[in-house]
Amino acid sequence: MIFICGNGGSATQADHFAGELIGDGIPCIALTNSAVITAIANDYGYEYVFSRQLEALGNPGDMVIFLTTSGTSQNIMIAALYAKWTKRMTTVLITGRKVVPKNMDVVISLPGNTQEIQEYTLMVLHRLWKGIVE
Repeated sequence: MIFICGNGGSATQADHFAGELIGDGIPCIALTNSAVITAIANDYGYEYVFSRQLEALGNPGDMVIFLTTSGTSQNIMIAALYAKWTKRMTTVLITGRKVVPKNMDVVISLPGNTQEIQEYTLMVLHRLWKGIVE
């Protein structure tokens, strides 16, 4: 299973990527359901909206793709630590940050301002999609 998540515009890109994969018969879940996110945020705090979903749905050997233009989203970093060290999932980060977190298996660091990073992220996701389905 592939999971993907992000905040704001990155959440929309996560939805788009999941739709592309599911359309090609590849199991993928975007962790962007607003009812789930707001329930977790209300009960546990916004910093746990992705890690709690991975706790419920993730299994060792699954992959999770994290999207964050800033590279500093606390909910992404907490979920990445949980995925890597507790669930033993493969972790992929697509970011604009230059610092490479140690808890990621793959880091794709993109240049530019927020808008440019989001444009490049979409291109990277489409290349990833192509690599997965071919």
